[in-house]
Amino acid sequence: MNTNTNLEKALEDINFLKSFIENKQRPNRKDLNMNVIINTIGLLFSGYILFVDFNDPNIVSNVLHSANNSQEFGLNLIFFILSILVIGLLFSGYFIWKKSKLKNTNLNDYINVAIPYMRIEIFLSDLIIKFLILSIFIASKNSQLLGAVFVIFIVDYLLRNSYFTLTKSIRLISAAILVFISAKLIVSNSASLTLPLMIFIILNITSIARLMYIKSALKLREMSHE
Repeated sequence: MNTNTNLEKALEDINFLKSFIENKQRPNRKDLNMNVIINTIGLLFSGYILFVDFNDPNIVSNVLHSANNSQEFGLNLIFFILSILVIGLLFSGYFIWKKSKLKNTNLNDYINVAIPYMRIEIFLSDLIIKFLILSIFIASKNSQLLGAVFVIFIVDYLLRNSYFTLTKSIRLISAAILVFISAKLIVSNSASLTLPLMIFIILNITSIARLMYIKSALKLREMSHE
């Protein structure tokens, strides 16, 4: 009788851990906390831009139209985006390095465990490619399509199971819907970033909620084993 009970509990543990493997998330508290922080930073940054956009609905469209009408303004916009990326990269790199030191772990080993999708070579190549795509659209005077491009970037993250921590079904359904949204933005030639930002914010909130749920489930599992 006791053997059967232990076997059932072992099977439950296997099924519980399998759910993490299927979503490419290690059942590690450090990994979950780090992803919550990253999602929160993305949420705050996109929320700030959306707040500015709501206060002055024409500011984003004016900037994008100015980039189309003036080559110099377009180059300045590209430089501004590059500056934001470099500052964000330096800040996040320093923060992750400090966390790895606190854990007495090698930086590469820490990234592999805590945030595997931010492995240096993968993350840098992805960042460079996305920056070049944005630069091409701005330089070719098609800045009004940046909203659609941003939505496509989100689709890329969803399909690669990167950045967001979501179930497979939610990721695939969201990606399919966003493909249609990006197509609609292209057809309408919309210069607004409001919808793409709202989508990004909603997915960030959903991802954070799931991470918190997983953390709670892990805590309950640990308590049941004590």
